[in-house]
Amino acid sequence: NLGKYVRLMGKNTNECKLCGNKILKENILGSSSYFCPVCQKYD
Repeated sequence: NLGKYVRLMGKNTNECKLCGNKILKENILGSSSYFCPVCQKYD
């Protein structure tokens, strides 16, 4: 696991499996990224 990220949700998931918060979608350099703003905070 090079980047130390664990895939916890897929594209069609509406809420985070860990905290239940809504999954957000961001378009970055032409591709979509899905993330939980609570569990995947930027440090």
